[in-house]
Amino acid sequence: MISDLKNCIEFSNISKTIQSGEHTQWILKNINGRLQGGKIILLTGPSGCGKTTLLSILSGILSPTSGTVKVFSQDLAKLSEKEKTIFRRHHMGFIFQNYNLVPSLTVQQNISIPLLAQGMSRDLIFEREEKILTLLNMETFAHCYPEQLSGGQQQRIAIGRALIHEPRFILCDEPTAALDEGAGQNVMTLLKNLAMSPERVILIVTHDNRIYSYGNCILEMKEGSIISSKEQ
Repeated sequence: MISDLKNCIEFSNISKTIQSGEHTQWILKNINGRLQGGKIILLTGPSGCGKTTLLSILSGILSPTSGTVKVFSQDLAKLSEKEKTIFRRHHMGFIFQNYNLVPSLTVQQNISIPLLAQGMSRDLIFEREEKILTLLNMETFAHCYPEQLSGGQQQRIAIGRALIHEPRFILCDEPTAALDEGAGQNVMTLLKNLAMSPERVILIVTHDNRIYSYGNCILEMKEGSIISSKEQ
């Protein structure tokens, strides 16, 4: 049985500043929190309030000016940049607003990128590809290229790529912003049905109030601070 501490993301006194001459600009101000597994957590707030910066710090892509981040009990500050890259490769999956699919690769090839990065055998990659494509209801599109797909279909492939290596921390940056309401709802339903598990944390940065009902917890940010936390 995985303990609570090994099943969540913890961050303590996180601050991020930018120095310009004698002027210090605060991007994040002493943020504390815990993201528990088995939940979809929405991070909301106006543009420029620090949401994407916090997402980048929680993933280890960006280092805080001060404070600590523990991802499933692993203190990211104790890892070298190379170790952080390896840790992300095995434990994190990313979904973006603009899909970030490789246009010259087929659907099947795009989905398998994380497994190739891990050096997984071709047989196991093929097995995982088939499973994910079936779950996404995208089997018939396996040999298509991104330009041949709708926006909603491309986002489905981005979700498949984020999940195929079975990471425990899914980070999404505005995953429904480029989609119409129906496609956005489909994407969120897919995430809820495929990604949620007691051992997985799903964090979604969003402006899209159409998807708020999918969140188990809504964190609201303003001017570099979390000003409210609402369980649903």
